[in-house]
Amino acid sequence: MKTHLGTPDPQWEYALVIRSALELHGRYAVDVDTRDAQARVDIIWAARQAGRLLGVKVKIERSAPFGHADSTATVTVRCVASDGPERALAQAGLERLRQSVREAL
Repeated sequence: MKTHLGTPDPQWEYALVIRSALELHGRYAVDVDTRDAQARVDIIWAARQAGRLLGVKVKIERSAPFGHADSTATVTVRCVASDGPERALAQAGLERLRQSVREAL
């Protein structure tokens, strides 16, 4: 997704990276500086957006608490099984997007 100025949104691109990893591997792991507040917010936001794109809930785990003396923690994002309405809505939306792309070509 691009802003009106034509510059890519890095947080959205991050969500797409996480979504791809969840689809392919069922998890995404990254090392985060626990003292970097923006990095913490970015991973949590992107993980939740990736889950929404897939129609699943995500579980976010970390190897150490944020703000811990050790400056690096591994954050792991995993899918939580969902066969509920969110997944059906996400699949229907994805199919509509595919159809609109086919029609535009």
